[in-house]
Amino acid sequence: QQATAGLGGHVPVQAYTDAALATISVLDLLSMHGSLSFARSDMHSNVNTLQLHADTAGSQSTLQGLIRAELQGGEPFEKLVADGRTALCSLLWLQRALSLLHLTLVLIESDRHLPVKDCLQLAYEANLKRFHGLVGRASFNVAARSAPERKAFVANLGPDEMTVFARLRSFLPDFGAVLQVNEEFLISVGAEQRSQARARMQALQDRLL
Repeated sequence: QQATAGLGGHVPVQAYTDAALATISVLDLLSMHGSLSFARSDMHSNVNTLQLHADTAGSQSTLQGLIRAELQGGEPFEKLVADGRTALCSLLWLQRALSLLHLTLVLIESDRHLPVKDCLQLAYEANLKRFHGLVGRASFNVAARSAPERKAFVANLGPDEMTVFARLRSFLPDFGAVLQVNEEFLISVGAEQRSQARARMQALQDRLL
C-alpha cells in the first residue's frame, strides 16, 4: 500500500523494494526443491541494485527519478537497458518477474480449480517466456511442473482458504496498480514495448473471462 503512494507517476524506491522482497518469498512456495531459485536470485539482485542507487540518491528517491537521472547522464540508452548494474535494467527485469508473480496469484485466486502449475505456466507464457532462450524456457518448465498442489500451496500462505483468498483480493489490486505505473513509465522511456504490455494484459483478461 505504501508503494501505491506513487500512483501519481512516481513510485518510492524503498516501498517498492520492500514490497518486492515480500512478494519474492512466494517463489519458494510455488516450486519444490528450490527449482525457482535462479529466478529468486535474479530478483534479489535487481532489488539490491535499486536499493544501492536509492542509497546514493537519497531516502526520498523514486524509481522514475533514478531512471530519469540515468537517462540524462549521457550513457548510451542501449547500455542502460542491458547493464545489470543500472536502475533501468534492474527495474525492467524485476518488473517483468513481478508481473509473472502477480498474474500467477491472480489466476490462483480467480480460478479455484486451475492447478498451481498451470497458473504459473500461463503467467510465464504471458510475461517472461518471450525473453528467454531454449535453456531458460526448459528450466522454467521443469520448475513449473514441480509446483505444489493447490491445497498445499494455499495452506502455506495462511491459516485457511477463506483467509488466504481474502488477503489476495485485498493485496492484488494495489500490486497490479503499482506494476501498471511502472509499466507505463518503462514504455514511455522506450525500455518496454506497448505490444508486450498489451499481450500480458490480454492474457490476463482471456484467462479471467
